[in-house]
Amino acid sequence: MKYLSWGEKLFFILKLPFRRQLEVYKKFGLYNRQKTREVSLFYTSPCLNDCVFCKRKEGRWPGTGPIMRQLDENRRLGIEKLNLVANEPLLHPDILAILDYARACGFKRFGALTSGELFASWPLTKKLIARGLETVSIPLYGLRREHDAAVRSPGSFKKVIAGLKNLEREKTAEVYIHSMVLRQNLGRFRDFLNFLDAGIKYPLAIVPLRPKDTALAYKDLMPSYTEIVKVLKGSGRNFIDYPLCILRELSPSVFRGISSCRTQKERIYYHTDKKHISKSTFFYSKLVPNPPLPACRACSVLSFCPGVLPEYARHYGASEFKPL
Repeated sequence: MKYLSWGEKLFFILKLPFRRQLEVYKKFGLYNRQKTREVSLFYTSPCLNDCVFCKRKEGRWPGTGPIMRQLDENRRLGIEKLNLVANEPLLHPDILAILDYARACGFKRFGALTSGELFASWPLTKKLIARGLETVSIPLYGLRREHDAAVRSPGSFKKVIAGLKNLEREKTAEVYIHSMVLRQNLGRFRDFLNFLDAGIKYPLAIVPLRPKDTALAYKDLMPSYTEIVKVLKGSGRNFIDYPLCILRELSPSVFRGISSCRTQKERIYYHTDKKHISKSTFFYSKLVPNPPLPACRACSVLSFCPGVLPEYARHYGASEFKPL
């Protein structure tokens, strides 16, 4: 059987009809706690950037016909929230017409995983918000030099910061920032955190690199957890989907918060309940669970630990992970 990367597994699920997506979410227990139901509209697209951890996927925009046929399914389902997923979903030339049609099919609220650069246009930002865009997840991979190098697009950082200001100007309901610790930004990651503390009010989630079809080799992108702890130990940030034995070193307060939860569901949904990360971004990480390492089977927190990505274990082994 062909080995499927995390990205290939995820995209397979996101391309399913809405009804099948809900079945998958139910299987993983993703909506047992949060009562609202969400589905995703995924389409191939060009991209504004050429990130070092994701080969640029050149492609044509799909016509509105296939998209509208998929949206029609919601006339029977009555789901209220739709998340837009693509290389850059808001870049679609008919994005406003797509949102209008989605509303006619019963969707009332929208989310988007986006570079954030298009929000640098205040007129476009106003039109998107007016149509129900309420949840936005935007990546930032460091300060200007590190971010622009990571996305291989000079000027990207400046556009994202301008976009964040416009989103604040429009009082967008939920804006989330996510980042990754990479070899390319580790040296100045604390400076990046200080910059966010000084002027960006939105929550930051730091997630591990999940390899898709990367432009660089995994080990050239992902530092070891030992290297990350050396630089960011005790930083107190929301490291999401990090193994809990590593999280305890990086962010003791977050580790204690998760461990003190009274039920399994509270532990699993700790970050979404605390508004550290958007539900859709968090759920995508849960759709492809990590199998436990043999060394972790005796751990007292195994039942709610995110575990170790197989790609990471293949490159770095299991010696860093100690049962709690």
